[in-house]
Amino acid sequence: MTIEALPTIHLASYRLDPTSTQGLAECEKLYAALKTYSACIIKDDRVNPSDNDAFLNMLQEYSEQPDAVKAQDARPELSFQCGATPAGTEVSRCSSKGVKANQKCETAINALDPSERPLQQTGPDPKWRYMWRMGTPSFSKFATLNSGHIIPAAFPEWEQTMNAWGSALHSAVSTVAEMIGDAMMGSGKGAEKLRSITQHGPHLLAPTMVDLDRHGEESAVYAGFHQDISLLTIHGKSRFPGLYIWVDGKRVAVRVPDGMLLLQAGMQLERISAGEIRAGWHEVACTTSTLEAVRKAKEDGRSVHRVSSTLFFHVESDEWLEDLNERAGAEKREGFERMLAGEFVAAELSDIGLSKAEAEILHWRITTQPKLNNPIYFKMLAARRISSAARPMARSMATTAAQMPSFSYNVADVNGLKVATRDDGLPTTALSVVIKGGSRYQSTPGVAHALEKFGFKDTAARTGLRMTRESELLGGVLSTQLHRESITYTAQFTKEHLAYFVELLGDVVSLPKLSPYNLTEKVIPLLRLESEAAQANPLHKAFETVHQLAFRRGLGNELLSGGSYPVSREDIANYVRQTFTRENIAIVASGANASEVQRLVAECFQNLPSTTVDGKPATEAYPALEGVATKYFGGEARVATNSNIAHFVAAFPGASNKISEGGAEYTVLANLLGGTPAVKYSDGASPLAVGGGGRAFATNLAYSDAGLFSVVVAAPTENLRNAASKALMSIKDAARNVSADDLKMAINKAKFAVLSANEGRASGLDSVGRAILENGKAVETKDLVAALENVSAESVQKAAAKLLEAKPSVVTVGKVHKLPYYDELL
Repeated sequence: MTIEALPTIHLASYRLDPTSTQGLAECEKLYAALKTYSACIIKDDRVNPSDNDAFLNMLQEYSEQPDAVKAQDARPELSFQCGATPAGTEVSRCSSKGVKANQKCETAINALDPSERPLQQTGPDPKWRYMWRMGTPSFSKFATLNSGHIIPAAFPEWEQTMNAWGSALHSAVSTVAEMIGDAMMGSGKGAEKLRSITQHGPHLLAPTMVDLDRHGEESAVYAGFHQDISLLTIHGKSRFPGLYIWVDGKRVAVRVPDGMLLLQAGMQLERISAGEIRAGWHEVACTTSTLEAVRKAKEDGRSVHRVSSTLFFHVESDEWLEDLNERAGAEKREGFERMLAGEFVAAELSDIGLSKAEAEILHWRITTQPKLNNPIYFKMLAARRISSAARPMARSMATTAAQMPSFSYNVADVNGLKVATRDDGLPTTALSVVIKGGSRYQSTPGVAHALEKFGFKDTAARTGLRMTRESELLGGVLSTQLHRESITYTAQFTKEHLAYFVELLGDVVSLPKLSPYNLTEKVIPLLRLESEAAQANPLHKAFETVHQLAFRRGLGNELLSGGSYPVSREDIANYVRQTFTRENIAIVASGANASEVQRLVAECFQNLPSTTVDGKPATEAYPALEGVATKYFGGEARVATNSNIAHFVAAFPGASNKISEGGAEYTVLANLLGGTPAVKYSDGASPLAVGGGGRAFATNLAYSDAGLFSVVVAAPTENLRNAASKALMSIKDAARNVSADDLKMAINKAKFAVLSANEGRASGLDSVGRAILENGKAVETKDLVAALENVSAESVQKAAAKLLEAKPSVVTVGKVHKLPYYDELL
């Protein structure tokens, strides 16, 4: 028998209408093929061969790396269910030490004619494998089987390329599963059942890799005789033959036809069909055809690393593997023990050597990691990064001027919540809940500060102690942040613990518990401590007063609780009702898969209330948050202290944080005026490099509907007049002339600040969340950089001149009887 004799199942008719005569006929044809042969050929028009080519190209490059480099992507502590599985790790079922596995293999092999039996193998497989998660795994108690992604350091195109091909295979096999369900349980009912138990399964794009130069002996076994533990396994085309399957007792060489896929039944399907569909047997070995393909590849200058194009499709780990076969007359050939899919998979992984004890993991790490001390490996990685950056990515979007695709956030609406995600492939994640509830919105002074400090204290589901202990056990870091426009709760952790921290943050805002003892014993002491420390800082005093002069209310509200107005538990509870609603919250994740975050948010934030229902006000219990419209006023104030160091702040109305409102000019102007030296322990050479015992700098504070451009001077009392006068004069000079070199320098400094901030794991998440709450979308880094690059000398001069035309907000702190007023400095 040849592979061409296998039935071909066309998915198009079923996808077009699952209840049509043609669709139901294909279901029956599929079921019969799997019952008879445990395999069939699949034709799906959604599958694009060019995606497979890009996938094979990249995996061949990956395979060509030194073993010690690839070993960095291995996770033995996760049973190798994500990342790389090194050669010599996986033991084929029929050479396994598991007694059950050996008995099953022995029975299967003895039933074959001697001429059709598999090749003999001793020891583990010489193949490498890479496990890449497809779809959105469930929030499962089998965390090891549902772990996150590992992305190789030298492959920036990895996620895009793997997902492009993996999604095509996943779509095809998902349809096949629904067809099998309809064949076993009836049209519609079966498809729904199979969809429900596989939707969040731990599906894996799982290519194997073998160096045919190193393992090119005829009859060498790359993957010993075995069955897959999945529900279904689907294969795309490989560039080197070697896969064999057993069909009707015959050993059949596989060559996947162009534009087709090979499907084989797995052990989970054997169980849910009560044994009427048997899991298929297969092996991978070196043949004369393999060696001929190697010869041709070498002649053409192509890679001789064999890569399989394989996807394992699983039942969800927490779903039962049980008899679902309702076909009349089904043989029910074997009664399997009912068990959870996760329990079944974990037991099978142990049998084939992938589930290791802690001692084995430690030994593996010790014997593998030191090889990376060789600097040649790092040179190779650097070269690979350069070459990867130089060539276009598969299926990439148009390249931006700044070349920064990883900075872009994907924004989605999840049941009324704005969720923004970006996945840069690194192993850590930062997750923030950004609440539109900063000090500008408070009606009681200090209530926003108090609510920020209540973060991670107690919820209806967890005590604060439990949150702290659990986070520490998982290596996580929890933090809170207060801004004039937002409160932010943030968790930073390794990627595999995403589900826990999404649930934790969901509890914090959905089920807050404002315990009286937490208020008196923890929150109020923290408020006093932070307020006292801030009041001891003359710059904090100055900027608080500047905001009050500039805006009076709203943005002029005091940021911290000053102690003059005691905050009650009722005040905080009322503020929670106003702010902890879907309309006022954005969730921002950096370093996480978008679909996975969205699914978890939908589950873990479902108790969060809304202020509106169908666009209308909800209940009085959740009144809409109202803020004061921003209006600029200006003025001058003097704060007396006994310090010999005086501080002077002159602030002018600037631009909001919206790109369209000219904020780029003020950002460039602040960098043009400078004040922060590029060389440590030097005064610098910018216009605000005061020297002589003083310091000055310019800053641009941008809010959602206003901005403050400030010049700040700190100097000994006797030097302040001269230093402040010089600082103000630098603005006048900028209004008259900006040289090309100075402009270029300022733009480059501004661009560096933007790019550097976006490279950080947790930095800037609060500003992303505020932008989404205000405008419904995240500000793209490339747009910010483009706006800075478009700033001209003329636009900077106009911005500087506009500042001087406005009424300033001026604060002087120090021995004010010796310090000048603003109008005495010009």
